[in-house]
Amino acid sequence: MQLQFDFDGISREKSIENLKKAVDLLQDFHPNVRFQTRIRVSGGKSGYHGQIIGNGNEEIENGIAFLVRQVCGDDKLRIEIDRKRKAQGVSYDKLFDSYSKNGQTYLAGKWERIV
Repeated sequence: MQLQFDFDGISREKSIENLKKAVDLLQDFHPNVRFQTRIRVSGGKSGYHGQIIGNGNEEIENGIAFLVRQVCGDDKLRIEIDRKRKAQGVSYDKLFDSYSKNGQTYLAGKWERIV
């Protein structure tokens, strides 16, 4: 069970606050699952990637996942694109470790566990 976020233009502290809020919401739907959170600097260095990993075998229902992402500050365009990908049966909710632009490669930071 996993949920990922792309926080653009907000501080590290606000990104962590958003992740904690998301865990609280997910706990309402999955009270017996323990969640771990991680954060890293995005490849563009203008925001943060967040990740929530649950120890349960069940999946987070898609409607709930999109709602939690929206309420907790995930990039709106990313959510819109992921909804279209899901409707087409294409893989979604991915964060890139790197990307290239104008011949330059940008790397995201290393994941750091949030307690």
